[in-house]
Amino acid sequence: MNKVAKYTVATILSSSNMDPMFWCFVMSHGNNIIRNMSLTPSKKIMTAKQAWTGKKPDWSEFRIPFCDLYVLDQSLNIGTARKHIFLTFGTTTSIIYYWDEDKRSIKRCRHGYFDDFSSSKPSQNYTLAEKLLHDHNITDKDLETSQQYSSFIKKLFYTSHPSAFAITDMFIHLVDFSSTKSQNYDVDVNFDEDFGLPYIATVHPQSAFYQHFPPLYRRNIWIVSIHDSEPITPTEVYETIAHLLESNEPVISIIIAKRRPHDRTELTTLRATFDQIQQYPKKIANFAVTNPTRPITPKHVTEFEKTGLKQKWMKSLFENYTKNAKTHTFTAPFPIEDAPKDVNILRSVVSHRVKDLGNDTYDLYSRHCANRSTMVKGLDYKESYAAIAVIDSCRIVIAIASRYGLIIFITDIKNAFQTTLLHPSERIYLHLPPYYLQWFNETYPTHRLPPAKTIYILQSIHAVQGTKPAGRQWNDQITALFKTMGMKRNVTDNAVWVSIRGTDIAILISETDDFMLLVSNKQLYLDIKVRIEKSYDITMQEGLILKYLNLQIIQSDAGISIDQTQHIIRMLKPHYPKGSTFTKTNIPFRTDRDYEKELMDAIPATPPELRLLETEYKGSYATLYGQLLHVATVSRPQISYALLSLGKFQSGPCRLGFDGLKRIFRYLATHPNIPIMYPKGPQSHHNILTFIPHLKPKEQISIPDTLSQLCDANYYGTDLTDRKSISSCITLYNGTIISWKATKQ
Repeated sequence: MNKVAKYTVATILSSSNMDPMFWCFVMSHGNNIIRNMSLTPSKKIMTAKQAWTGKKPDWSEFRIPFCDLYVLDQSLNIGTARKHIFLTFGTTTSIIYYWDEDKRSIKRCRHGYFDDFSSSKPSQNYTLAEKLLHDHNITDKDLETSQQYSSFIKKLFYTSHPSAFAITDMFIHLVDFSSTKSQNYDVDVNFDEDFGLPYIATVHPQSAFYQHFPPLYRRNIWIVSIHDSEPITPTEVYETIAHLLESNEPVISIIIAKRRPHDRTELTTLRATFDQIQQYPKKIANFAVTNPTRPITPKHVTEFEKTGLKQKWMKSLFENYTKNAKTHTFTAPFPIEDAPKDVNILRSVVSHRVKDLGNDTYDLYSRHCANRSTMVKGLDYKESYAAIAVIDSCRIVIAIASRYGLIIFITDIKNAFQTTLLHPSERIYLHLPPYYLQWFNETYPTHRLPPAKTIYILQSIHAVQGTKPAGRQWNDQITALFKTMGMKRNVTDNAVWVSIRGTDIAILISETDDFMLLVSNKQLYLDIKVRIEKSYDITMQEGLILKYLNLQIIQSDAGISIDQTQHIIRMLKPHYPKGSTFTKTNIPFRTDRDYEKELMDAIPATPPELRLLETEYKGSYATLYGQLLHVATVSRPQISYALLSLGKFQSGPCRLGFDGLKRIFRYLATHPNIPIMYPKGPQSHHNILTFIPHLKPKEQISIPDTLSQLCDANYYGTDLTDRKSISSCITLYNGTIISWKATKQ
């Protein structure tokens, strides 16, 4: 946004006493005026208004931003209509966006009474029908019957403003479900992206609509109105019909119109960023292949040939480009010389992944990201921090849920970053990824790119995975949603949200776009699910066995258990393939003094020796150590001390250090499934903890069911290298461990 536009928007917001978050609607409204009014007939571009009406809009059709708006429908008296705040018009339709002050949300309608200067409220006796007739110089005497009057008013209602509907094309009919054997409304409803309207693609023979609609109106028709409501998306159509049938409404009044064709190619150039009528697409299926062995994952597109699945990988790559296009992540390619001067143009990176679906079936997945290595804080972005829940918070919340009988559900938001709309000042520029021009020309054959002297680049409209501020931008957006839902952020862990209303309790754990929801009853979960679905496309996990990241959660009558069994089995595959044998062990680490002395005297391996060790032990020391450290942090405190002792070899790995890590892998292979069980309800008895079992008599501690903590330290220091003591601490709740830590003093 340039300085002139920025100051203009700020002035409009300030003079209207509106929140700065509405800046995008001021820009959208200004763009509508510029595009609709400045385009001359000599240009071969037609605006949406011209496509509908065949003529350019008049200045009288534009309104003052944030003026008073009274939303109209077919039965409402204008005098009793509630006053709202006008925001802008939809770019490709006649949809009106307005701010509902009572519900604190942005809503849409098709018709409204505008009071540009907030002069006065309309007369209490001024009905919508009278207004429509008055505007068209028609009196009641011109209409002979009440039926003709009602029919004419309904048609006039949808043609009083510039729209896609013509009176001669509209069809009003009553569908009587009481005359059918079942309440079947089996119709395929799609979304007309050119005009922003739902339309019936097919009316199936078994549907009640089939016998009421004439043959010409059973396919490819717009849905104008259903029983005085104006659905805008296909989902709203289905919900409206279902609601009417559940309300025992046997006869449904529906207005339909013949669908008019329109060339979308040039219309896409006029779409504004903030026109939210088009819903985000469902997840696009990737490409699955059947192979006796796991396909090779290419590091770059140049390795497609080596995998033997080049065409499959190419389709997967193009499918990702198509998904980004449907979510409006990037602009069309444009010459690099048209980019602002001194702007940082990032390199595009394409990551590839092979996912095991079981039964020798594998999913090939490609993702277009950005290389953030050249991004500088303060120049390319302001802040990158985003709140992510620590694993201790997850265990604490699960322990609370088990004790008080809360139910756990898992939510995943699809295309999280692609749905994060960026402020113009935060948009980034990227070089084209591989084969992008080929995909673009195949997808948009009639769109001609401007000639470029050297290369083409892209500009992002939504957040791009790989950039440093992407997590922060998404976090700011989802935080605003949680606040509107009445949830409060935990002050200790900012990724934990809590809502308590009477006896209803809801706790939400946030891990970027993966959420764990713990609620006191299922209805509360359904309410939260509906709120989130209004803004995002989500998937939900319900049931007794759930997966959250790589953690398995099992809910039962006895309580809730967590484990990483499946993750550990996958981690062990390279070391212990199926059918292999190994020496089992019940102790992850030797603690005798001889072994400690061997560790102290160990000499780091030379570079040639280190390469041989990495080949022998199936990975670098840092990689193997990191895999085990993750397991120790999440679910297996038994190996924490072993990793603490072996961590000093990360800077200078040696064979003895690799052997120590191998022993931990053998221990996990011996005991892959050791879950942590959180009991249900308060424990009536005290758990007895026995420690230092080689001493006689054994020492025991009684653990209460409240929050408690145990600490210990070996003051003499078992590490002979530095003689530092090791201290450890475990925290328990309801008699079960929820947090642990071991560190050198």
